[in-house]
Amino acid sequence: MKIGIFTDVYYPDINGVVTSIRMLESEMKKRGHEVYIFSPSKHEPAENEQLYMLKSMPLFVAKEFKFRVATFYSRTIAKEIKDLNLDIIHTQSEFSLGLFGKILSRKYDIPFIHTYHTMWEDYMHYINPIKGRTWYILKKICKDFK
Repeated sequence: MKIGIFTDVYYPDINGVVTSIRMLESEMKKRGHEVYIFSPSKHEPAENEQLYMLKSMPLFVAKEFKFRVATFYSRTIAKEIKDLNLDIIHTQSEFSLGLFGKILSRKYDIPFIHTYHTMWEDYMHYINPIKGRTWYILKKICKDFK
């Protein structure tokens, strides 16, 4: 099976999402699956890693964390994904690359699954300047991830 994992954070960052993705990637490869990672451009591919990086820029509302946000869509990567003939798209983010994965799953009729890693209501105060609207924003972001 060819699995595309779409994530807004990946190694060398160290956090629970990255750990989860790397464990999933490792276990899927042990079972003979091909795993392709789609992430922002700050990451360096490790040996034997199928890593596709989208152009990205620093997240202006959280510069101190050195997060990067990938461009919302890449025609070049979209064509490469079509050529890869993925069997499944597995998104790991509700933001730029998660939305990109969801769009491509619809465009190319690829089955889609999503892992919701983060209880955003506990973190929105870091990135949401509009207090009191956390649930509204989360519902809007996650509406499509069913």
